Amino acid sequence: LVLAVCSFVVFFIAGLPAQLGYRMLVQPAQRGVVQLDGLQGTLWHGQANRARIANLNLGKLEWDVHPLPLLTGRVSADLMFRNGEGHGKGHISSTFTGTVTVSETKVEIPAQSLMALAYGLPVALGGNLSLDIKQAIIKRGETLQLDGRLNWLNAATVAPQQLPLGNLSLLSTVKDDGSQASLTQVEGNLYNIDGELQVKGNGQYKVTGTLAVKDPSRQDLKAALYLIGRPRPDGAAEVLLTGRLPGW
Repeated sequence: LVLAVCSFVVFFIAGLPAQLGYRMLVQPAQRGVVQLDGLQGTLWHGQANRARIANLNLGKLEWDVHPLPLLTGRVSADLMFRNGEGHGKGHISSTFTGTVTVSETKVEIPAQSLMALAYGLPVALGGNLSLDIKQAIIKRGETLQLDGRLNWLNAATVAPQQLPLGNLSLLSTVKDDGSQASLTQVEGNLYNIDGELQVKGNGQYKVTGTLAVKDPSRQDLKAALYLIGRPRPDGAAEVLLTGRLPGW
């Protein structure tokens, strides 16, 4: 009997119109972070013509919720988004205690799209990002684990100085309650680039890197690098960034 009642409740909620479900599940204080407009369909299967998470514009968002995990206290869904600048699809699940798991997810977006999430970053980005997430486990303030790879094709900074960086690859693995990632240069004609990123579960991060000109006679390129990093005696530029993820 209990199982039957639970099943009825789950199917009833899942059949609610998407617009009503959004008002019920996303509190007014959270709607500045998760904005869904032009909602159609149901919580079970629906779409938003315009979706924005934080300041990141996803464009059209579609979802399919899997019903059985709801009986065990998990929301599990397949998501797909597309806008004029990028697209992505993958699987996401969330427990009622706030742990979110992302798996088998692929996203392709222009690098400039991330500028909306990095307010105050002293450089503007160019090129395209291709993200392949095997699994990510996230719980705000506690866990930020990422197993996946990010490729930055035709990587460049476009301001304050235009610097073509080639093709870069960032491989991320899980470390304790956070992640560590190594940056390598797959292809590039002007610079040698490498770096590391560490992020803890509490949102604290540390970025270290080195940028060097392949042709030491190009003083103009060296000067451009020094707008990004601190000059070293060997002519390379050293990058060090530390902080905490906003809102984490």
